[in-house]
Amino acid sequence: MMKLAITADVHLTSGKEHLERFNALEDIVNQIQEKGIYNLIIAGDVFDKNFTNYSEFENFAEKHYDTKFIIIPGNHDSQLKKSMMVQDNIKIIESPTFKNFSDDGFQFFFIPYHPEKNMGQIIAEYSDELKKEQWILVSHGNWTGTMNEPNPNEPGTYMPLTKKVIEMYNPIKVILGHIHKVIKDEIVCYPGSPCGLNINETGRRYFNILDDKTTNIEYKKVNTEVLYFNETLTIIPVENEEEFIQKQIDNTIKKWNLYEEEKEKSIVRIKVYGVSSDKKTLKKVIRRSFSEFDLYDEIDLTNVHLSDDFQLSDISNKVVDKIDEMEWSDWKHDPTKEEIIQEALKIVYGL
Repeated sequence: MMKLAITADVHLTSGKEHLERFNALEDIVNQIQEKGIYNLIIAGDVFDKNFTNYSEFENFAEKHYDTKFIIIPGNHDSQLKKSMMVQDNIKIIESPTFKNFSDDGFQFFFIPYHPEKNMGQIIAEYSDELKKEQWILVSHGNWTGTMNEPNPNEPGTYMPLTKKVIEMYNPIKVILGHIHKVIKDEIVCYPGSPCGLNINETGRRYFNILDDKTTNIEYKKVNTEVLYFNETLTIIPVENEEEFIQKQIDNTIKKWNLYEEEKEKSIVRIKVYGVSSDKKTLKKVIRRSFSEFDLYDEIDLTNVHLSDDFQLSDISNKVVDKIDEMEWSDWKHDPTKEEIIQEALKIVYGL
């Protein structure tokens, strides 16, 4: 039995440009070494697109010589070869590779990103070597099964893995890079990026610790230098707009569930949608309520329309109350309650 650490989508460039990404990786290494874990698998995109100066990463690996860095190339660094790095504790997976980390652990199958193949095609080529129902897939691409989640920064599908392929070859666990957020499923999961790359990659960041015998996966927090939050609030011209928007803000901040030290490094972008009778007061309330956070940019009120039509206000209040009473699906591809309210307001106010 052995425990291994897994991350993905680090997108390193230079420390001068993005030191926070190196620091996030260093936090992972420090955490796993404290636990006696010395294998770190990076499931694609350890480097950003078109970045080819690896000396800084090699110096980083040399500093942490007790850790073996097992790198599976992703779509951003698919050009990686063994010959490009000389540091002994860096291993580049150039081609589909089987590996056992312990005698009683499951078989791993590492598949580097291939721009012209899907994962099913590659698995089929190596199917005779698979220990059916006793293997773990680690790769980089899109899971197109029941939790299909696009990468907003990269439209399209990258080396897809289908539900049919999972059912045909029966891996006991699949861990993928490419989607930059944590996604958990019974078989397939994404650790997400260890450091938010931009304002759209929100919330705490995590890495995985995997037991190669039980296949149990732990999600461990990465102590990053910055946390991003990107929120949309909805306003309607109720009798007490301040109270209405304040309640949304309180619920939003409560949902983040931040520790005090995390508030200091949180950067927030706020967009507001809807209809208000007093935009000036609205902006003042929002700015005051988020005063303990750094704002990414100015509070966006461009989609807030002014109205003092009390008949329409009464109608919109009744519509929102009705929407609130309805049951809403948690399925990620269905519109949220907030999105439904926004569309309803468009109809009521002719926006």
